[in-house]
Amino acid sequence: MPRRLFLIAVLTVSLGTASEFPPAVPADVHDALVAKKLKKIDEIIAAAPYKPTIESLRKIGIPEWYADTKFGYKDLILMFKGEKFDPTA
Repeated sequence: MPRRLFLIAVLTVSLGTASEFPPAVPADVHDALVAKKLKKIDEIIAAAPYKPTIESLRKIGIPEWYADTKFGYKDLILMFKGEKFDPTA
């Protein structure tokens, strides 16, 4: 559901609402326009190559650049020094 809310926000901004939703728009017209945008969002989600499920994410696999990473915590430890560290403070 968060993905759908994100797409609603994106489409609302990208499609523009100032001309479609004037201040005094009737409720039925407003509801029809919102329904039209929600239908568009559902179509975009349905056409996406991945779904918001673990199974879909597993199909993607681990990127090669991530699998070949040789950077770890041992590399970070060397960057930190304790010149001002006082264990008695």
